[in-house]
Amino acid sequence: MIQWVFTETGNWWALFLLVFATGEHINYYHIRLSYQTPAEWRDWKKRGWQRSVLARELGANTRGKQND
Repeated sequence: MIQWVFTETGNWWALFLLVFATGEHINYYHIRLSYQTPAEWRDWKKRGWQRSVLARELGANTRGKQND
């Protein structure tokens, strides 16, 4: 972000990295964004966006600690 604001060279590279990092954060901690096989795409069309595996595990772990 700093490189984008204060320099003229490398701005597109910095923007790409920012967008990629944001997408990866969403993919790991919130919503699953990566689907590789045709079967996964058909499942996505039926059920829509799914929570990522890590988000489900973190949610289950957090709920378990609150009940103790």
